Amino acid sequence: MALFFGLTATTAKKMYDYFMSYNANSTTVCLIGVALVLGILAADFGSGIVHWGADNWGSVNLPGVGAAIIRPFRHHHVDAYAITRHDFLELNGNNFIVTLPLVWVAVSAVKSPDNALSLVSATFWLSFAVFGAFTNQIHSWAHMKNPPMLVRVLQNSGLLLSREHHHLHHVRPHDCNYCITTGWMNGPLRAIGFFEAAERAITGVTGVIPLHKQLS
Repeated sequence: MALFFGLTATTAKKMYDYFMSYNANSTTVCLIGVALVLGILAADFGSGIVHWGADNWGSVNLPGVGAAIIRPFRHHHVDAYAITRHDFLELNGNNFIVTLPLVWVAVSAVKSPDNALSLVSATFWLSFAVFGAFTNQIHSWAHMKNPPMLVRVLQNSGLLLSREHHHLHHVRPHDCNYCITTGWMNGPLRAIGFFEAAERAITGVTGVIPLHKQLS
């Protein structure tokens, strides 16, 4: 976690220095803004893929991922408020480890000789990393009865995953709204039937039925 924060801070400082010395035009500023949003969307989509996978496929007895990923997600359906009782390190430690490679990519992007491209690329990867790292924290806030006031404002404005939006996932058989960073990707993925198509493909190839269909 210390490494994550250290690399993120130094990378952000380098990006700021590049931006101030580059005399970026409006096009570059817009591209940086788009990269920031795309990074958030990527983190939200990634959270959905992991959540959907842990909820529906594999066993809690699988080596490594069973105890670390699958078991916590499935237990969460039994005791949804347990996530609010973890301390900061226990809640977020694994995500900070998993997203460290994304920070390294951002660090490498800042070293690019093309300042405009490096700023845009680094913004995407750092945004992806930061929102990915804080996904469990954001998820926890969505289960709190009284989250911090600023968090509640961001939830009500749709910028963070809200209690009301995430509650739909906790209605048995837990087959929707898997994205748990901002929840922005849930609507588009539902509209195109993304997870349903993925499930049909996996079942067609392996014969395995997703867990939510076994519960329904």
